[in-house]
Amino acid sequence: MELISSIEELCKELNLSTIGSQYHDIATLAAKENWQYVQFLEELLRNEADSRLGRSTNTLTKLAGFPAIKTLEQFDYTFSVGVNRKQIEELSNLTFVKKHENIILLGESGVGKTHLAIALAYKAVQHAFASCKRSFTRSLILFIGTVSLLSAHPHVFIDTRISVEQEKIWILWTFDEMTSSILMQDYDKNRDKILDEKEIAFLKKDHFDTIAKLQFFYASFDGKEEKTITQVDDFMASFEDSKLRYLFSIPRPKIPKYELRFYDGEMYVAMIVKPEFLTCQQPFTCQTRGYDADFYYGYQVIIRQ
Repeated sequence: MELISSIEELCKELNLSTIGSQYHDIATLAAKENWQYVQFLEELLRNEADSRLGRSTNTLTKLAGFPAIKTLEQFDYTFSVGVNRKQIEELSNLTFVKKHENIILLGESGVGKTHLAIALAYKAVQHAFASCKRSFTRSLILFIGTVSLLSAHPHVFIDTRISVEQEKIWILWTFDEMTSSILMQDYDKNRDKILDEKEIAFLKKDHFDTIAKLQFFYASFDGKEEKTITQVDDFMASFEDSKLRYLFSIPRPKIPKYELRFYDGEMYVAMIVKPEFLTCQQPFTCQTRGYDADFYYGYQVIIRQ
């Protein structure tokens, strides 16, 4: 028992957390299979190294703040016909990072510039710690810092229009062009820049419905408590003027006065509600105002009857 405590304390002191949590199981396996001491030691060290590599990669991925994870393997060259595939493959060896060189991606909106920038940065993150070269990692941090400008807080901007009717409240989201381009790369399968019924059904299941766990970035307030809503109706999606739009409805609260609060507490998404974005049928009146909740900024829509 004292030996076990001593091993665990030494692992903590030397910051060998994986060895500290796995040595007993590995020791049991080594005894069962009659490993040599050096084989047992090598297995412990390999597991520790793999664990550190995974943690370091995850840390740098979070530091990059990518709006989405994109890879070069996912890129559709048949859609972006103007992209020089050979040149992108040459860039994928990351020599430009080691040489502290800049790359500039030029092209029209929606042709894949953001996808390629994120994919190159993501590959660089995976390569940095596998190479175990500090000079490469320092260069990489400068590179992903530039790519992260694509996703400085907040990452996504959504113009939010509200229309209050007798039985329903309609909400229309209009995504910024960059986010729209990224999502269309994923969900416009035939690359015609028009969402058909099958594409919309898949988009709803794979993207929109997953936002339910974030309460669709809004809550209602009746003057006493804030209530989150996780179910919406009448979903529809469209792509117009280089922007993706989601239209959906929620039931109208049956009380004389209430608020709809639009925000993302993680500050990943900026929900924007301007006065001109509001439409209220008689006898309802609506007004909006921004509010600062210390750790995020949101909008209130006050509805009266």
